[in-house]
Amino acid sequence: MAKTKKDINKQAMFSKIMPSGDSAHTVAPNVKNMQPFDPYEDERDKKSAEVKAELERQHMTPEQLEAEKKAEEERLKAEQEAKEQKPEAPDVEEIINTYSKDAKPAEGKEQKPEPEKETKPEEKEEKKPADKKPEPAPQPDTAVKVINIHERMVAKRIEGALKKFGCCSCTLCRNDAMAMALNTVSPKYIVTTEADVEALLKNEDPAEVTQAISKAILHVKANPRH
Repeated sequence: MAKTKKDINKQAMFSKIMPSGDSAHTVAPNVKNMQPFDPYEDERDKKSAEVKAELERQHMTPEQLEAEKKAEEERLKAEQEAKEQKPEAPDVEEIINTYSKDAKPAEGKEQKPEPEKETKPEEKEEKKPADKKPEPAPQPDTAVKVINIHERMVAKRIEGALKKFGCCSCTLCRNDAMAMALNTVSPKYIVTTEADVEALLKNEDPAEVTQAISKAILHVKANPRH
């Protein structure tokens, strides 16, 4: 049966797509020349290099051996210095914490304020300050003492007498007048409490004390020490 033109075209196209003969079994040149994998090749090369270096070392002079030794020491020292100068890797946690602190909210996204918590009516009332306890009134001194009643009278009247006589009332003049008056007037000691001193002063006759104060002030006014 004669082939039609359509069958001839199909056969020609099939021969182009599917090669036949020797071309169907060709191998790439890089695959053809590939050597099998040897897991001990590196170890053998290392040992052979060590043996070669040892043989060369046997034929070296002492000067060459010393120079080689120094070169090896310098190499090891340089490696050690390089390790020490190598910056340490930053702490990952520290970087994360720093970034989280410095991080700003994205633009266009405003942070919404947190809604205020509803407070109960009882909580809204202002807290009233606690009532302060009244301070206790000062109690009178009930300790029994020996008191010179004339000395208390001079100390109480000296300031008014200085102003009355127009005498200087500085500390020095005041103390001079008081000392002279006390040396003139006779002492009068009583045993009583501090609370009863004021009442005793009112009942004492001031004549002797007044006379002694007047003489003392006139003397100080005529002979001031400043």
